[in-house]
This record gives sequence, structure tokens and C-alpha cells, in this order.
Amino acid sequence: MISASSFYLFNFKQNTEPVKFIFQDVIIALTAGYYYPITVLPYPLQVLGSFIPHTYALDALRRLMIPGGETLTPVLPLQLALQGISPIALDIIVLIIMSVVFLPLGWFMYVKGIEKARKDGTLTRWQ
Repeated sequence: MISASSFYLFNFKQNTEPVKFIFQDVIIALTAGYYYPITVLPYPLQVLGSFIPHTYALDALRRLMIPGGETLTPVLPLQLALQGISPIALDIIVLIIMSVVFLPLGWFMYVKGIEKARKDGTLTRWQ
């Protein structure tokens, strides 16, 4: 929803939306662990990947789906900092917290974007 709101809030035209490209196609794809585990990245990129919800979802999936995989060995920076909590439980807790923060923020930005488009008269250009 945050990405969708950028069309109206920043008045992007001709399907050029840098928010989606920069975050989804570059940063998330490289640092969330889509192609390889986050542990092979340099530490600063691991920290950057820790702010992306996909990192925790992919970590939990890898732990649960790989037969004989290490379910209790912490690998993410937050898991290493909070070693008293199970990594899978920590992944779920972080995903819940991020949902509580990002869903209302996305909804707010989307509503503000629609209101701005109505006020500016640019809402009909997408029809």
C-alpha cells in the first residue's frame, strides 16, 4: 500500500515508480535472502536486510521446509542478539510487529494519496 500511494502522493507518471523499483526490485531482492541465505552477505547488508519483513518469512520457511535443517541455530543479526528466544518464534514475533506498524502506515498513506489526487484532479488519469 505504501508503494501504491506513491503514484498519487508524488505524482509519478508513465508507470515510473522509483519506490517499487528501488525497494522491491533492488534492495529486497538482494538483502532479504531471495536468491541465497542472508548469512553470505557482508554484515552491513545483513543489518539492512533485518528491516525487511521478507527476511524473516524466508528464514522461517527455510527452517521449517529443509529436512534436517538447523531450527535452533540463530543466523540473523536480531536472532544473534536475542539468543534466548527460538529463531522461528522470533521470526513470527517480528512479522507480527512489522504488520502492526506497516499495515496502518500503508493504509494512511494510500488514503492520503487518494485524497491528494481528488484535490488535484489527477484521479481520472488512471482510467
